[in-house]
Amino acid sequence: MDITSLLSFLLLLVVNLIEASRKLPLCSETTKEEVLCSLVEDYNHLKVPQMPTEYISEITLRGVQEIDESKHRVTFITEMGMRWEDKRLSISNSTDLKHWKYLKVNHHMNDIWIPELYFPNTISLKKTDGFKGKHYQNVFYLKYGDRYVVLLSDVLLVTIECKMNFADFPFDQQFCEWSYRGYEHGISELILKAPVLINNEGLTYKHVPVNQSIKFSSSGLPFDVEMLAPESTIFPIMDETYSLVSIKINLKRDAREFNKLLISYYLPSGSFAILSAFSFFIKPEVVPGRMGMLVTTFLVVTAIYGSVEAPPLRGFTYIELWYIGVQIPIIFAIIEYGMTLAALKFNGVDTQLKYFPEGTTTGEVSKKVDLISFFLSFAFIFIFNCSYLYVSKNA
Repeated sequence: MDITSLLSFLLLLVVNLIEASRKLPLCSETTKEEVLCSLVEDYNHLKVPQMPTEYISEITLRGVQEIDESKHRVTFITEMGMRWEDKRLSISNSTDLKHWKYLKVNHHMNDIWIPELYFPNTISLKKTDGFKGKHYQNVFYLKYGDRYVVLLSDVLLVTIECKMNFADFPFDQQFCEWSYRGYEHGISELILKAPVLINNEGLTYKHVPVNQSIKFSSSGLPFDVEMLAPESTIFPIMDETYSLVSIKINLKRDAREFNKLLISYYLPSGSFAILSAFSFFIKPEVVPGRMGMLVTTFLVVTAIYGSVEAPPLRGFTYIELWYIGVQIPIIFAIIEYGMTLAALKFNGVDTQLKYFPEGTTTGEVSKKVDLISFFLSFAFIFIFNCSYLYVSKNA
């Protein structure tokens, strides 16, 4: 036997020894105490423990890391605990099961049945590392009430697709779902029960009552986050019916976002709209002053609108509605002044107008038109602001 063959034989022997030491022992044969063992001789980690097996998850949202409005994606960190009952497993030679709590069985992760899940709208799902560079994932066999269950716990960094609608920006609220189902086991083999939400307040973990939600104050994000877990549902795929769990994640636009727009967009653009009304008090003969003021006001409001930090490809929103509303009095003032200049050019300032009382000249009519236009402009601005506030509040 050459050296290569000898090394191959030794390597194979070591692998077999490792596999043998890791494989579940029979409870009737092992002499070690508090070791995970199998009650059946033909234990198969690919088959479900019982038909059907109930699968319950406990979910703790650690926080939302990123909300990408351009790509319609939400990234968050969650601690996910999954438990199920496997009646084929037990603990060998335990001297006191009444006080026995749990047994960590990470080394048997590939030897026991663990359900494979499929996350339909998940773009990426990563396991976070611990302090030593290893994943937080742990597998326990523990006593839960009057039953013994397998518990798989992990901390995940999840990025999901969330179809966002910005029609109500900046008063919008987005509704997202994080869903999962059994990958290869239908409802006849695997039933996903409604998940249990856990509110993580510092070092305290509190179970959230059914149909209630958890609210998270965002830090540096444009939304406040609310999480709600509804009942699980079933849905068909081809000839099989699967159990599906959908966790609702609602994103409500933070009030600080509106306050920022109020200072940087609403107040400046609204102020220039009001300022344009005072152009009616400038004499029509002062063309550079009056027209220059109106054109400059129009361009400034347009520049303010272009500097707004808002979701790209948002379509027509309340931002655009406000932009149109504040531009209307400015455009109205420009059109009114243009018509005044046309009247003065073709009729002259001191020309007596037909169908008017004696002594009524073009200049006097233009003054009255300017005064009426001033009040009309102010009335429009007032009505538009009240209507905008009412509609946006309802939104």
